[in-house]
Amino acid sequence: MADQDRVSQLVIGIFKSPTWIIPISQFVDQNCLVFEDQEENKLEYTLVHNSFKQLVEDLLAAHLVEMDISTDEFNSFCEYGLSGSNELHRSLVEQLISVEDFLVFKAMMLKRNSELTREALNPVSYVVVADEPGLPPPPLAPPGETEVTSGPAISETEAERLMRLEAEQRCVEAELQLAVAL
Repeated sequence: MADQDRVSQLVIGIFKSPTWIIPISQFVDQNCLVFEDQEENKLEYTLVHNSFKQLVEDLLAAHLVEMDISTDEFNSFCEYGLSGSNELHRSLVEQLISVEDFLVFKAMMLKRNSELTREALNPVSYVVVADEPGLPPPPLAPPGETEVTSGPAISETEAERLMRLEAEQRCVEAELQLAVAL
């Protein structure tokens, strides 16, 4: 049991490590834009999913070697995680298993795509500070938008508002798909 706890703590450390998080986050951000919220799945989705599975497998293998965790120890960790009562342990193993599930992967990619779209569509705001000696004047508001002397100075147009609402709706739908897939 002590060995299970040691391996469990090491695996938790792997999943929290920047050498695990950063490559996966970069992969998702770089590839999520090809995913569209449609019933039909494109061949490209399968290729991206296969690349993702390979990335996770390679990262996991490298981290296990680095942490000196044998294949037998890791397999035991996974078996115990699925049959044991430790919720965190079970969750870690289920996350690893879900990497193979295309529908979970697609839902994750759609959700991230929607989040990035929403971030891109959110208007940027700036605050106008009272005139201070030596500071240049604040920027003028873009054409068609009103300038406010304090608080956010940019108001979104109707088209931008509709695009933002649509992106938020796609994000909610992607989250629902992810919940259903799990």
